[in-house]
Amino acid sequence: MEKLEFDELEEVEQNINLSEEKEEPKEYEKLLQVENNRKLCAKAINLVEYGCFNQKEETIIDFTKYSRLSIKKYKGKYDVYQNIDTLSIVLICPLTEDNRDEDGNKRAVNPYAYDCIYVEDMDDETYEKVRVAARNNLFSSIDICYKAGFISYFVLLAITVFTFIGCLIGYLDGGWNFYFSLVNALQLSSPLLAADVIALPLLVLASIKYKKLKK
Repeated sequence: MEKLEFDELEEVEQNINLSEEKEEPKEYEKLLQVENNRKLCAKAINLVEYGCFNQKEETIIDFTKYSRLSIKKYKGKYDVYQNIDTLSIVLICPLTEDNRDEDGNKRAVNPYAYDCIYVEDMDDETYEKVRVAARNNLFSSIDICYKAGFISYFVLLAITVFTFIGCLIGYLDGGWNFYFSLVNALQLSSPLLAADVIALPLLVLASIKYKKLKK
C-alpha cells in the first residue's frame, strides 16, 4: 500500500514537473510569438487606417482579459491589445486630466476613462481584399498628386526660363551691355529661380518616397 502511494505521489510530481516545463516556451516559440504579434499589430493598424473600426469611450476595462501585443504605441498614445477569449483586437488610450503639478512636473494620475478603438474582426482572405482595394484607391490619388507635382515643376521651370530670357533680351535691346543685362535679368527672375531650387530636392524626395511606397 505504501509502495502504491509512493508511486502515485511520484507520478503526480512528474506531471507537475512536465506542466512546469511546458509553461516555459522555447526560444524559437518566443520568436514566433513576437512575429505573430507584429503581424497582428500591422493588420489591426491597417484596418484602423482603412476605417474598419468602432470607437467608443469606456469607463472601466478589465485588463486581465487582454494581452498586450506591442510596446510601440499607435500614434504615440494607443496600446494594442488582444482579447484572450475572443482574439479580437482593441487599441486603448487612457484618458486623464492634466497630470502636471504647479511646477510643471508630471504626476501619476489614474485615468477617468479609456478611448477604445475596436478593430473589426476579419479573416485573412477578406482582409487581403480590403487591403488591395484600399491600396488601389490610395495609389490612384497618389499617382495624380505625383504627376501633378512633376507637371507643376516643369511649368514653373519653363516660366522661369522664359522670364529670364525675356528680361535679358529687353535689357540688351535697351542698350545695356551683356554683363549688366545678365545681372539684371537674374535679379528679376531670382524669385522664380529660388522656387525652382527649393522645389527640386522636394520633388526628388517625393519621387524616392513614391517608389518606396509603391514597392
